[in-house]
Amino acid sequence: MNAKSIRLVDSLHLHRPRTRSATQRRWPVFAPLLIAVGLLMLPAFVLPTRADHVQPIEGSDPAAVVAAYVAAVNARDLEGILALYTDDAVHVALPTPDGSAGVCRGKEQFRMFYEQGVANGDQIEMVDGTLAVADDRVSFLSRLASDPWRELGVETLEATTEAVVVDGQITTHVVMLTPASVRELLAALGTIPASSPQEPFSHGVHLGNAR
Repeated sequence: MNAKSIRLVDSLHLHRPRTRSATQRRWPVFAPLLIAVGLLMLPAFVLPTRADHVQPIEGSDPAAVVAAYVAAVNARDLEGILALYTDDAVHVALPTPDGSAGVCRGKEQFRMFYEQGVANGDQIEMVDGTLAVADDRVSFLSRLASDPWRELGVETLEATTEAVVVDGQITTHVVMLTPASVRELLAALGTIPASSPQEPFSHGVHLGNAR
């Protein structure tokens, strides 16, 4: 098994958040799923300019909350991001860019996850025309970027995102790479040929009535 294959296997294991060292990039948490041999992550499009602080939006419109989330992530506004989640919120995003845990719950784990996201230069872009809202649920297609992926020669990957918003805050947040992006990532890792037509096996995540 080559080094790239070992890295892929590591990226597909769910584990508890770990304490970050100064020499390691980790995503100690973001959200349980399986795509091919793992699930997606959710990094986010961090813009080169940085806002001092993005204030939480007023009201409880799910679309507005998601828009505020994207703006806060892209502004590298850690406190603004955390303010948009409930204290017991759950986030799933696998596989993560650097092979760390992809499931987190609660503000402490969220803080660790997003701190590392800023360090990784994560960015997120909502694809125009893909936003859909049904009651308290929001879904959209996003383009994700992160330094660990850039180092593999992958500029962006596409992911489907679903969120449940209650009283102006996110309670459940699931991010999963599309099958095409999974193939691209596996090819970059050297696990499958870049031209492989085979569709990786994937499991979807249903939010049900989670709140």
